Amino acid sequence: MSFVPPEPELASLSARLDTDVLWLGFQSVVDAFQFHHWQSGNHLRALVYGVFDQERTWERVEGVPEPWERAVFFDPKELAWSLRHANSDEAKELQRIWRDAEVVPGRTEPHFDARESARKVAKFYRLPSWT
Repeated sequence: MSFVPPEPELASLSARLDTDVLWLGFQSVVDAFQFHHWQSGNHLRALVYGVFDQERTWERVEGVPEPWERAVFFDPKELAWSLRHANSDEAKELQRIWRDAEVVPGRTEPHFDARESARKVAKFYRLPSWT
């Protein structure tokens, strides 16, 4: 199975059926995560983390944040863990990233569990077989 989404075909399907189409993938060993969302043919969101270029790094971030993102990527427990291992400048930056729910290509923060994140996204969208 390819981890590369067939974006033109998925956009076409979304437009033709005037519906939402999602592409959700993860690889738990390296915490790779990928999410795409089309609505009526429009590509609303693209998130790629550690999939193609660099492990545990945001590779692609496009579109407007989805309602589920803050709860999935910015867990206060994860921030608390990261702060224990940060110097004062790093701590300020981490707190800002969490406060602003900021996801930026090339950055490693926020880091997260890919499998659990995919499960939460699937639950948000009520995808079958993800209970």
